[in-house]
Amino acid sequence: MRTGTILIGVVFWAAVCLGQSWTVTTADFQRLEGDLKAVDDAGVRVQVGGAEQALPWAQVVSADHAGVKLVSGGEPFVVITRDGQRIAGAPVRLADEKLSWRNRMLGVLELPIEDVSGIVQAAAGTLPAGGGQEDLVVLANGDQLRGIIESDPDGGMAVQQQGTSTKVRWDNVKAVVLAKVGATTRRDETSGGLRIRLADGSVCQAQKLHRDGEQLHVQRDAGELKLPLGAIVSVENSGGKVRFLAGMEPKESRYVPYVQISDQQPAALKVLDEVTVDGRAYRGVIQIRPRTTLTYVSGVDGKVHLRYACARPGEMTDMDVKVLVNAKAAYEKQGVSSASVSDAVEAPVKVGDTVSIEVDYGKNFDVQDWLLLLEAAFVAR
Repeated sequence: MRTGTILIGVVFWAAVCLGQSWTVTTADFQRLEGDLKAVDDAGVRVQVGGAEQALPWAQVVSADHAGVKLVSGGEPFVVITRDGQRIAGAPVRLADEKLSWRNRMLGVLELPIEDVSGIVQAAAGTLPAGGGQEDLVVLANGDQLRGIIESDPDGGMAVQQQGTSTKVRWDNVKAVVLAKVGATTRRDETSGGLRIRLADGSVCQAQKLHRDGEQLHVQRDAGELKLPLGAIVSVENSGGKVRFLAGMEPKESRYVPYVQISDQQPAALKVLDEVTVDGRAYRGVIQIRPRTTLTYVSGVDGKVHLRYACARPGEMTDMDVKVLVNAKAAYEKQGVSSASVSDAVEAPVKVGDTVSIEVDYGKNFDVQDWLLLLEAAFVAR
């Protein structure tokens, strides 16, 4: 994403937590808990007990700050970019094909309209279905306006519809979905880079960063930011050895309902931002139904890795799980019914190999069954 100049400095942020406990997840999915002594271009240094370990970025999946929780209700909206950034805040103005956006920690950002996927009320969290070749504005009362969004000199926006201009105030907006222009990407996990999760729910990119005392200096296209450690939930690396399936478009996504009650095909999967299983938090979790097949293409020489657990265990919960590489079974388990995390499932892959994950009903046919795919990723050698 191309990001313009930050117009104001970082404002005061009350730290949510100043604890020094961090959890660093490595490329082999081990977790190191301790004090994050340093983070810079070379990687991270974490002190575990009396020993200090230095890890290059290629070996780091994420560094999570223990005790820092998301703070909701502080910002009215979230802007979502086409490369997967989510920045809480409020619009300042919409003009000259740019959206000026204010966030309490990041300041005012100038976002090119072509890089913006949409804007949604923070309480809603997700964008509604898009407007295709037209912009879509969903009002607070549920009404919808489709057309071309333009700036309004009085603030807010104007929607052009067949020669008619309708003014809309921001406080009357529930969501804005911008028309698709050219190729768009889902979370771009394959392009590399660092992502920082902030306590207000924002997820922003960083090219470089380093720790300086109780601050994290973040270098972005727009310049340097100085963020208090107490406001940082995690630093995630999408440029190391691990490529999460949750950030990739599957080659095939097929779901066959047990009972077809409408012509509309239900979604084969949902990507959940964070799920806690057995007291451990997992991000980028893929939730799928029985009678689903997901197929991905490997972009690395290495292995496919995943764990799984049942989302809604009960008396009828019973699923069969199969993993295939190039249409040949690499793993198969029948009668999966536990809410506990499975052992690691791994199989070697090369660039271009297809990996299919099949989930089906076991002996019981419980339409409430869901399977959670945890740590699902391609891992380079």
